[in-house]
Amino acid sequence: MKSKTINIAVLLAALFSLVSCLDANDGDYVYTDDSAVTAFSVTSAKKAVHVKASNGADSVYYTTATLTAYKFVIDQQRCVIYNPDSLPYGVDPTKLLVSANSLNSGSLVLKSMTSDSLSYLSTTDSLDFSKPRELQVYSLSGAAVRKYEVRVNVHQEPADKFNWTKLPNATPFASTVTGVKSFTVTTAAGVTRRFLLASDGNITTVFCADGDEAWHAATPNFNHPLASDAYRSAVVKHDTLFVCEHGTVMATTDGNQWAQQCTGADVTRLIAANPVRLYAYNAQGAMLSSDDSGKTWKAAGMDESASLLPNGDIAYATLPLNTNANAFRTLLIGSVPEASTTAFSIWGKIDEGTAYSENQPWMFYDHNTLNRHELSLMQNFSAFTYDGKIMMVGNEDRVYLPYFYGSRDGGITWEADTVITSPLGFFVTGPYTVSVDKDHFIWFVSGKTGETWRGRINRLGWKKEQYEYYE
Repeated sequence: MKSKTINIAVLLAALFSLVSCLDANDGDYVYTDDSAVTAFSVTSAKKAVHVKASNGADSVYYTTATLTAYKFVIDQQRCVIYNPDSLPYGVDPTKLLVSANSLNSGSLVLKSMTSDSLSYLSTTDSLDFSKPRELQVYSLSGAAVRKYEVRVNVHQEPADKFNWTKLPNATPFASTVTGVKSFTVTTAAGVTRRFLLASDGNITTVFCADGDEAWHAATPNFNHPLASDAYRSAVVKHDTLFVCEHGTVMATTDGNQWAQQCTGADVTRLIAANPVRLYAYNAQGAMLSSDDSGKTWKAAGMDESASLLPNGDIAYATLPLNTNANAFRTLLIGSVPEASTTAFSIWGKIDEGTAYSENQPWMFYDHNTLNRHELSLMQNFSAFTYDGKIMMVGNEDRVYLPYFYGSRDGGITWEADTVITSPLGFFVTGPYTVSVDKDHFIWFVSGKTGETWRGRINRLGWKKEQYEYYE
């Protein structure tokens, strides 16, 4: 009973105190001078959607897009409001519905785009944010005002459109070229360097180019031309090109200065590489691996017979794993001329660059009649990684256009890519080769003419702005 009496007494005292305060200060309010925008968003907008009509003609219709998922950053120090992730292509920035909140419910007003006049920010009428606008917030006291610049970013190009650009070609190759391979690396200075090895059936010539420069022949510091088939025995690891010729493995970062890595190691052909290891064949057709950039070699593990390894034309691609930044999936893809099959011979391998990681063997991708999405045999093929998947490009027999295929499951199933197509006007008249650089550009080179195209999916070139937060 004593405890209940005390609690009731405390409640009554608090009530009397509150009533007393209200009676004494009724109508006497204190307004804050603080002002700030605490939230801003674009809620919806008109968006143009481009489609193909049944007759192939372009058609456009308009829809209302909900855009609340696009977050806006409020930089309180610089008084700037912006969206790091731009609104989708096709959004009309002149007709946006917006929403905003302010500290202590301060008044929000928008400055005119053509004069100094102000109007209360409307959340129900469409507004024009095609240019940066000034948004002002007034404190409850009316004594303070804070001005913000609002930038609403809208993509000016469709996300999944692929565009090719043909580069000038000041140094065409000989029309007698019979085989080519190309690679791109990133130099220590961050420059994209391109290598191309072209064979005319007698010798292999090394060409180089930095950025979008025209190709020029390298001047290697060895006193003989590379063998005619040396272009087929080339791989890239980090910023270095490795080539094997007559059992000697050589390395270069610029095409001119070459260092001998090893000789007499029974290496006859380099076939694949990733940031962890190099891979090669020996004279018996078995696979070797090197953990020290080609200086020493040992037998590589395989889960099937070496007779199933591709021994004709070969391509490889390496894709970092999403689950482990130091792990890489490498695919070896090629033809087995003596085998009666309509599909490529594909082998897969995962290498980990961490200490004490287990070195798993290469795994053969057995042909399965139930797999309707196997990779069919192609000519002039190249393999590369792009947009999170492994890609192949090549032309099928009697087809004079290159086609791109992609695999998102490590090379088990393949689908024709619907975004990337061959350069406009290019027809197969000889060998060609494809590689990819760090900026997601695909480089397409014709071995017969030296014509070079560069292209990428638009969204892979979009800059990702830094989110900034200030207290």
